[in-house]
Amino acid sequence: MTPTLSDALGHGASGGGILQAAFGLGTLAGSLAVSLRPLRGEPEGTVVRCVALAAVAVAVSGLVPAYGAALVALALAGVCNGPFVAATLTARARYAPAGARAQIFVTVAGIKIGAASLGAALAGLLAPLSAGGLLLVTAGATGTAVLYGLADRQVSGAEPKPVAAP
Repeated sequence: MTPTLSDALGHGASGGGILQAAFGLGTLAGSLAVSLRPLRGEPEGTVVRCVALAAVAVAVSGLVPAYGAALVALALAGVCNGPFVAATLTARARYAPAGARAQIFVTVAGIKIGAASLGAALAGLLAPLSAGGLLLVTAGATGTAVLYGLADRQVSGAEPKPVAAP
């Protein structure tokens, strides 16, 4: 998708690697920030905030008419990825019973791989869209997941309870 976006923004398909690297460098920066200042509070809130901000950044990258703006937007999406990963790992460690922790971590990893494969297949089906259109669809799907997560917490009213440390 980044080569197509780069090409549409006048930087040729090879500029897509730079856009992808901006996302990766953003992720590195977000991860380093979490290393220097560990997450506080409940991890679920951090996950929802990071996913919501990443959806906005991805949408912006699909809407802007300038390569530099898309570069910055994708870097910001990457920055959100660092704390997101840390928060999801924290939630799994905090709420998974000790006897099931390994199984839960492996199951979640499998779900992520399956979801990534499904996303790639859907992107292939939507390839006739412009790169910006595909990024907007991606942001919309991500935003829908955020709304579902918020609604689920409102409807259930349940707060997860940490398990005792082994």
